[in-house]
Parts: sequence; C-alpha cells; structure tokens
Amino acid sequence: SELPPVEVRDVGPQDVALLIASDGVWEVMAPQEAADLVHGHMPSQAMEAANRIVDEAMRRWKLDTAGQRADDICAVLAWLPQPRKRRDEISPCSTAAPSCTSSLSSMRSDDRSSLRSDDRA
Repeated sequence: SELPPVEVRDVGPQDVALLIASDGVWEVMAPQEAADLVHGHMPSQAMEAANRIVDEAMRRWKLDTAGQRADDICAVLAWLPQPRKRRDEISPCSTAAPSCTSSLSSMRSDDRSSLRSDDRA
C-alpha cells in the first residue's frame, strides 16, 4: 500500500479550520481552491462545505475523463476552537460575547490561505 504524505504543523490563532481530504480531491483541486469553497460557511455548516468540495472534485473528474472515471473522493472539515478574547479586546460595537468564536466568513481574504487544507488523508 502507498504511504500518504504526512505533514505536522503547529496550529495558531490564525488557523480556523482543518480540511482532510483523499487524493481524489487533491488530484483535481489546489488547497487554496478548497479553502475558497469553504469560505463563507459557518461552523454549523461543516458538512455542507465538505460536500461542496466533494461535489466540485467529482465534477472535475467527470469533466477531465469525459465521465469515464473518478478517484475515491472524500473530505472531512472541522472548525478549530478559537482563543477567547479578553473583554478589553472586544470592540465596543461588537455583538460577540467573549466566549464566541470567529466565523470563517469574517476572515480577511489573505487570512483564508492559513486554512490547513493541504493536509492530506
């Protein structure tokens, strides 16, 4: 059996989600493309976001092979816990309570690249 690539990374406060996907996703999609598909989803929509990645990978496989074949395609998406903000760090106009986590949709576009979507299963 073939050994998958494994990468160890430290998770920091800029990391909001972890995407683990089979090679059937990574053969047709770059990590940033997968992160872009996740962008805009809330933590409660993790399954929907993972399905979106799988559906797009399947679409690309069918397009690239004239519908003749597709590799195994699966994706698991998990939102990472975000550090709590101290009360003095919360903007006075913020509606977030100190225990709330940031959503992916509130990220700046340059922050989205920090998603660990290039971790492979």
